[in-house]
Amino acid sequence: MKRERPISFYYATVAPLSEAALEAGREYLEAYGRDGSPEILFEYERRRCVIEGIAHEAATLLHCDPSEITFIPNTTYGINVASHALPLGPGDEIVVQTNEYKSNFWPWIEKRERDGCVVREIAARDNAQGFEDLCAAIGPATKAVAVSWIQYYDGFVSDLDRLSRLCREYGAYLVVDAVQGLGVRELDLAKTRIDILAAGGQKYLCAGPGGGILYVNRETMPSLRDTFVGIRSIDSDAHGAYLLKPGADRFLTGTVDMQAAVQLHAALRETNETAITAIESRNHWLLHEFKAALEINGIPYINHGERQGNIISLTVPDPKGLVDFLAEDRIYIKQIADVARLSFHHTSTLADFEELVERINLFLVGAPVNAIPAEAVADRRTG
Repeated sequence: MKRERPISFYYATVAPLSEAALEAGREYLEAYGRDGSPEILFEYERRRCVIEGIAHEAATLLHCDPSEITFIPNTTYGINVASHALPLGPGDEIVVQTNEYKSNFWPWIEKRERDGCVVREIAARDNAQGFEDLCAAIGPATKAVAVSWIQYYDGFVSDLDRLSRLCREYGAYLVVDAVQGLGVRELDLAKTRIDILAAGGQKYLCAGPGGGILYVNRETMPSLRDTFVGIRSIDSDAHGAYLLKPGADRFLTGTVDMQAAVQLHAALRETNETAITAIESRNHWLLHEFKAALEINGIPYINHGERQGNIISLTVPDPKGLVDFLAEDRIYIKQIADVARLSFHHTSTLADFEELVERINLFLVGAPVNAIPAEAVADRRTG
């Protein structure tokens, strides 16, 4: 018989909704269903100022100014904004890893086709080596660098401080896909200069699909091209001429998915109330305990030590078979190429991980073994 409650280690794809996001979304839908438009849209947009609230909460989380943040539907949209807006043309070099998630790869290939840029593709056997090769490739010819903060394949954490210094040294733009890091690790944009950053809220923020944030450094803004001009991006319109808004909201174009925005706002507020420093500390502890459980059971995985986010990729012989086997018992991980990827949240528990490891052992060797190290058993109640 299947378990009553599903166990999700699927956060790197789409996470369950948090209670805060669920309640906010339910309140909005009930109000919209009861009173309809325009009353409820005016309520949320004009009185509650949800879009502005997202900017303020995200700015608090990332240590930047709210004017540098706007609402976007997903990470891919934000990366495409960057590829269209950066003032790069024929012969300008963009450096990107081939190991990147394709939403942070194909927009740069498209820019090569559209604007004649040179895309320098960095291939490496793994993400740790790929990052070193990426850094080594940055030089006088480089005009832009695109990278994921945390890599989707195995959780490798890019050293954004190091990349930022290199990009400033050579006068290159730095574009970051932050979707696997937002709500996982702390990032201080007042200390680490990034030009454009994009992240959806459907993963570790637990906000559900359809909403995310775009950060555009205020010092970078004047150099950017106009893109995706719409009713919400215009500051004024006189005699057929347009003037874009001065901040990142110039990239906010048309009608907003207000339910997604309401849920994202609630999720960001909850993250700030919990405090990202406390979340990061908890995530480091869970990562240590989960790795110990895998090692005591001889389950192979890709280990990046301290340079690892909330993703652990298992190098098992039949990743698809393992994923399907676990799904039969409502335990969810994901196959990514040749690995079985599990991803966790700061609210994940040792008890759930113990069940996961027991089921993995059943699949691999036909019997459960020791799922959690003995020294961690006493800590389960805090898990």
